[in-house]
Amino acid sequence: MTKVELETEIVQKIHFLPVETLEKIFIFIKTQSDKEEVKQRQIGILEGTARCVIHDNFKITDEEFFQL
Repeated sequence: MTKVELETEIVQKIHFLPVETLEKIFIFIKTQSDKEEVKQRQIGILEGTARCVIHDNFKITDEEFFQL
């Protein structure tokens, strides 16, 4: 599949997604396109109670993280 074909397919699929999913996709794309920006993620039930700082030299993909 070419890049243009893939982009066309994505645009067609996005049209039918709920707003909440579109927001998540937008956040993902924005963080991927702007690597200099610090990523802030909600840490679940501990939000407001705990804090997590991930340093620049820490390397793991989201997929690897969620498989741990």
